Amino acid sequence: MKRIFSYVVRNDLKTYIIKEVMVLFLITVTLIAAYSSYQNKRALTQFSHDYVSKYTESLVDTIEAVMHEPSELSDLIAIWLPKIQSVSEIKTEEIVYLRHLLKVFYSLSGFHFGLENGDIMHFHTITEGDYQQTNPKEKLPLNVEYCIVTVQHQDGKAKEIWQYFNKNDKLIFEETIPNSNHDPRLKDWYIAPKASKGMYISPTIKMGSFVRNLIIATSRPFLDAKNNVWGVVAANIDMRHISQFLKENIVSTNTLMFILNDEEQVVASSNLELPMAGMGEEARLLTLKELEDSVYSAAYQNYKTQKREHFELVHNNNTYIANFTRFKESFDDAFGKKWTLVTLVPFNEIFSVFLQSQQDNFGIYIFAFILVLLRIIILSRKLSDPIEELTEEAIKIRQFQFEGEVKTDSKIKEVKALGQTMQALKVSLKSFTKYMPQRLVMRLLEKNQDIQLGGESKKLTIFFSDVAGFTTVSEGMAPQTLMTHISDYFEQLTQIIIQQNGTIDKYIGDAIMAFWGAPDDDPLRSFHACRAALLCQHALKALNANWSRQGKSVLNTRMGIHCGEVVVGNMGSSERMNYTLIGDAVNLSSRLEGTNKFYGTNIIISHAVYEEIKDDFLCRIMDIVAVKGKNQGIKIYELLGQRNAEDYLAPTTEQENFVTAFDKAFEFYLKMNWAKALSGFEKLLGVIPTYDETVKSYIERCQTYIKTPPSDDWDGVYHLTSK
Repeated sequence: MKRIFSYVVRNDLKTYIIKEVMVLFLITVTLIAAYSSYQNKRALTQFSHDYVSKYTESLVDTIEAVMHEPSELSDLIAIWLPKIQSVSEIKTEEIVYLRHLLKVFYSLSGFHFGLENGDIMHFHTITEGDYQQTNPKEKLPLNVEYCIVTVQHQDGKAKEIWQYFNKNDKLIFEETIPNSNHDPRLKDWYIAPKASKGMYISPTIKMGSFVRNLIIATSRPFLDAKNNVWGVVAANIDMRHISQFLKENIVSTNTLMFILNDEEQVVASSNLELPMAGMGEEARLLTLKELEDSVYSAAYQNYKTQKREHFELVHNNNTYIANFTRFKESFDDAFGKKWTLVTLVPFNEIFSVFLQSQQDNFGIYIFAFILVLLRIIILSRKLSDPIEELTEEAIKIRQFQFEGEVKTDSKIKEVKALGQTMQALKVSLKSFTKYMPQRLVMRLLEKNQDIQLGGESKKLTIFFSDVAGFTTVSEGMAPQTLMTHISDYFEQLTQIIIQQNGTIDKYIGDAIMAFWGAPDDDPLRSFHACRAALLCQHALKALNANWSRQGKSVLNTRMGIHCGEVVVGNMGSSERMNYTLIGDAVNLSSRLEGTNKFYGTNIIISHAVYEEIKDDFLCRIMDIVAVKGKNQGIKIYELLGQRNAEDYLAPTTEQENFVTAFDKAFEFYLKMNWAKALSGFEKLLGVIPTYDETVKSYIERCQTYIKTPPSDDWDGVYHLTSK
């Protein structure tokens, strides 16, 4: 009861409600005291079920909160710890900070992180009865509070050091294992998050390497700026802590509380001596059928038979109040574990206070106090929970999480009105983000600032796309059909651009203008832009194939990408403005998109972009051109594929060989060695039919220059006269 009461008074709103109903409380206590002697056993039994049910619900809430602590701790360390290649690089002050985290997250048994070279550092609390490592028969001193384990690899060998500290952070003693075989890179907690680059929770409860008990591990990778994994951090929940929590919160002396998983295994129990099956790394949880105490399985069989969460159980001449409390669906979604808290309270113990009250009126008041206190808790939660839910919804809205509706289960008119207003705000803000870049709106909300006119000079990567022959396509379609058609097209390309960190600037008819590097800096701006272009072309193939089967017009898209200095910011007037960019680089990007028409290509990038992505993508030199309105020529390239990427984006060996041969022929072309250039281009004709249009144009150029050579100051620049 002490824990329940502390739960109530921690919340200011609930405390206020309790104060307001104290008069009602005193009156109710008096009435219950007068009426309690006439209550029958059925009514009291119902009260008992309600009492145990509410009590166990609060315990489940606490356990769920504790189970989230490993994820919170691993998040904190992943953000805070700088990139290192060996545990020897960790500074003393950083170790002090990590030791402090172990004390702050006191419900955890420990945490550890491993590196790509096999090093590991582990921090964990010591539980009474733990043994030494070098002398397994010798228990650790009672004053040992926690341990730091370091495994460091050098010259192909691993050295393992165990350092034991007391509660004042004083080193008590240490152990050394000179030839350690511990390698985190071979463990599930390291392998899984490294592969997925996301959070991993051990699917089953397993034996830990550094504690002599069953644990649940939560781990996530350390990622560098290029999203590469350089290590993994993990935090553990020792199931002994959960069992100890149940032991400390039993309803009565002989109450039995335990947690079952969906495999009918006992995860934790208030009976701290509950054994496990197997030893060492082979240890596992016992199922209900394997337990000597049959009251466990008897309760569960009744639960399955009666299909009720509350009932009375008679076992070995003892009557129990049985309660089964399922953990929330959100817990199952977060941890992938379906748990149930089972509580068995001896009937005579839960009624001991009441039975005594028949002889002593003081006991009646105690009993009434408990009942009314529970009613106050329920009332306070009915009033305050909707407000807490609205607060959580407000936080989600600020974080731009618009999924679901704002539902407020409250009979208070003002609370209902607030919920409806918040739902309207969510819909409005969600719609507003469709007219402005979402990251820009989030930045404005974070800074709590109004939008101001102005811009800054930045180097960005700019993307233009346009549908080939769209005028012809649109002429044969009804307006509504055309709008639906182009909307499906925009939806595909927009989602890909946003997923690749791009910002949509505007839609110009059937064209899209986007950019990378603003409002948030993106050191991989050109990488993301080129990958987005390839993904868009891949998505369009599937979209066009579907349209073709339906007898609809296909949309073939050309794209141009360039990077350069532009002015980016809020432009327009005080009444209406647009977050956009201006500059010569924008115009050149648009011209590159149109250049595809001349070369029969889909994606053309500038030399500036090529220099930033050439190691990651396969590109074919196309020409040195001066686009319309420009005298100076630039090298342009066709973007063909991304190396070390998905199969549908990766270039083929045939493409790699073709580009190598084409580049060689182009070099002869620039050196005005027309014969060798012509020979090289002729050999490529028909190798990859889709590239023949460009090959033929260079064959024609070489033949022309052989007949009529250009002047000696020829620079290879081809001047385009149309957009």
